Amino acid sequence: MMKPTHPLKLIPFLLALTLALSACAPRVTSTPFIPPSGKKTPTSPPTLTPAVSPGALPTFTVAPPPAPVTETATAPAVPSTPTACVNNLQFDQDLTIPDNTVVQAGSSIEKQWLVTNNGTCDWSSSYRLSFVGGDTLGAPADQALFPARAGAQVTLTITFIAPLEAGTYQSAWQAFDADGNAFGDVVYMTIVVQ
Repeated sequence: MMKPTHPLKLIPFLLALTLALSACAPRVTSTPFIPPSGKKTPTSPPTLTPAVSPGALPTFTVAPPPAPVTETATAPAVPSTPTACVNNLQFDQDLTIPDNTVVQAGSSIEKQWLVTNNGTCDWSSSYRLSFVGGDTLGAPADQALFPARAGAQVTLTITFIAPLEAGTYQSAWQAFDADGNAFGDVVYMTIVVQ
């Protein structure tokens, strides 16, 4: 049988055991306090540590999936077509032979009209002044239209021959483009033959 030990004899043993165990435990060091200096120093962003209460499981939020990437079709660039110019002729005034001028039978008549190319197309040598009504009065039915830039004022001239018979005669003319399209005001001459 074992003899009971006195409780006071156990104290040195327990004290030695406590000291030995405390030597194995990690040491806690305190962070020294540094007072602010007034200068701002860059700080790293705070790290967040999730707080977990004993017995509770951490919760996570699932972010929605990113939106699908869709390709948008871009229409190919359409080459710009030059805007077509516009033909026009504006009658301004009679320069010679006012309407209802009396002329001698068989006489040569030089008629002049002042007109403006008030379109946006330049008149080239392929533009024509053509007979459109009345009597040609001896003039060719198709004549070159005086070339003129857009906005220019020009004089159109046709030489006629007065008929041999007495009466009132009219000759009407209009401008035509290179494609044969009529445009602008009709110019005309009205004469009285005695």
